[in-house]
Amino acid sequence: MVGVGQGWEPPALVLAEAAGDILHLPPAERPPAPAMALPSIQLSDVRRDEPSQAERQHPAQPGVNKIVVYEHVDFEGLSREFTSDVPDLHELDFGDCICSLRVVGQPWIAYTAPKYEGDAYALEEGEYRTVEKNKAFSALRLVHHDLADPQITLYEEPNYAGQSKVVTEETNLTYGYFNDRVSSHVVQRGVWLLYKHPDRGGWYHIAWPGERLPDYKPELGFHNCLSHLLGRRWGGSREVGGAGQWLPSRQCR
Repeated sequence: MVGVGQGWEPPALVLAEAAGDILHLPPAERPPAPAMALPSIQLSDVRRDEPSQAERQHPAQPGVNKIVVYEHVDFEGLSREFTSDVPDLHELDFGDCICSLRVVGQPWIAYTAPKYEGDAYALEEGEYRTVEKNKAFSALRLVHHDLADPQITLYEEPNYAGQSKVVTEETNLTYGYFNDRVSSHVVQRGVWLLYKHPDRGGWYHIAWPGERLPDYKPELGFHNCLSHLLGRRWGGSREVGGAGQWLPSRQCR
């Protein structure tokens, strides 16, 4: 064993001198460089951006949202295709003439007066050989909001007072204790249809995200009349020949 001070040199210095001696040799006489072992990489070591739980439950859909409207029933006559809101169809020479239509993707709302006024008509994805009230639409509005996770809070009394109920899916209130008792609401997420009768029957109000209605009676004439709520995609695709859902007036009948 060689002790310190008796010819011992640090290993790093010995290796450096040895490397220097090798470099002074002619290239043909230099020994081959030792092979370097690279660390192996397993596929399991590679980080992947996995989809979130929400993405797995609600995968992205192709970005096609449109409505095609026709001047005659059964998709006949002149037609127009729209992919964004139309506040006044008269400006595009297609007001008060629609008799049939096709909806692709997100739902649309059709209005009987420009600037999204008048009576409203909710249109799910599907084909409509005719509509309940022909030649009446003056504006079209795309429901571009996220419909995957709706939430609305109902209140028994005006001004968000009394007992409350949080609803996150389609609900028939006649099966519980809140039927015909709602007087105000706050929409947290999604777009909702609020019906007077069960099973999506009768007059309905369209409630948009962030909407706060403190009192149904002066606002809607809808006091203590709510029996059914529908959020999300409003029941899926409609068969050919369906006539949609008509909102005849803003009165609780």
